[in-house]
Amino acid sequence: MDRNRMPSPRRGERNIFCPCYSECLDYAVKRAWVQWTCLQCAQRFEREPLEEAAFTSQDQVCYYDILLEGRGEP
Repeated sequence: MDRNRMPSPRRGERNIFCPCYSECLDYAVKRAWVQWTCLQCAQRFEREPLEEAAFTSQDQVCYYDILLEGRGEP
């Protein structure tokens, strides 16, 4: 864990837009913290730049037809 990142194992606010958020979340999960906060972290006000057009019209959720037993049709 980078010294600039310092999640704390207590209730509080988190900055979900921080570029370090996923690493801190992994850190908290590995330690089985029920709750954690960014309040003591030097990076708590950092924000990831938002990507323009992060989603496109081509993004979609795949689905599958399920055959009902004995009917042979979706």
